Amino acid sequence: MLQAAVTRFKASSGKRVTFLPPVPTEGLQAHSELLKPQVVTAILCHHYLQKEQRHRATEICYQLLERGGVYITVENTRPDSAEGTRLALERWKRFQVEHGRLKVMAEKHAARFNSEYFPVTVREHLALLQETGFKTVELFWKSHMQAGFYAVK
Repeated sequence: MLQAAVTRFKASSGKRVTFLPPVPTEGLQAHSELLKPQVVTAILCHHYLQKEQRHRATEICYQLLERGGVYITVENTRPDSAEGTRLALERWKRFQVEHGRLKVMAEKHAARFNSEYFPVTVREHLALLQETGFKTVELFWKSHMQAGFYAVK
């Protein structure tokens, strides 16, 4: 998808659009002297970080953006309750099996929850974005245990 965007924008935008190589969030700071981007995306990556690392990564995205710039993130999320989490994980395992994955593999995949990746609730995502300084913070999409957010500096 990134290559399709590069191809499309290079053909129509010339020098107005700059694509940086994909880097971990910490690597974005190396580009801070070169440009102040209008948009920074973090798609399905910060849920692998512990709380302090996630906060720092979000701060870096905020600091890098120009004033009025937009941060877009889509992440795996944690339901609000233990029972909601149990139900959502059962649904996820069932979906995988119904679409051809072996039950043992679906169990293994679901077992990654809160051990290999660390989702937080939608409320916690919104609070994090506000804490790091974004003036406008919104949920723009949610489906089961994933959600998309945008925030404006």
